[in-house]
Amino acid sequence: MRALVAIGLSLSASAASAADLKEQIYSCWSVPAGFEQGPPPLSFDVKLDGSGAVQDVTFIGEKPSDPTVEKLIRSSSLAIQRCSPYVAVKVGTQRVTLDLRDILDAQPEIDPLK
Repeated sequence: MRALVAIGLSLSASAASAADLKEQIYSCWSVPAGFEQGPPPLSFDVKLDGSGAVQDVTFIGEKPSDPTVEKLIRSSSLAIQRCSPYVAVKVGTQRVTLDLRDILDAQPEIDPLK
């Protein structure tokens, strides 16, 4: 399975803005089952207007042939859109890279089926 996937949000804004944006996106992202170990980072170009609202999201990389990777890309794009509007971010197109391992390392899963 080879997919050029970059899930890590890195912006052309200040470090604080990039960290704030990542936190906002991560709080809105419901990661699909099956990615517990985390895939490689996913990168997107995210176009923001003056109010911080998302105007467009474009995945950076080849369209994946694996449907599970496509599902992950779509779920992360939906999270980017769902968390809009963003605060303290640069207007225009920003390159963001989401790394699923950031979420998994920070929030260990609680087993609801104990």
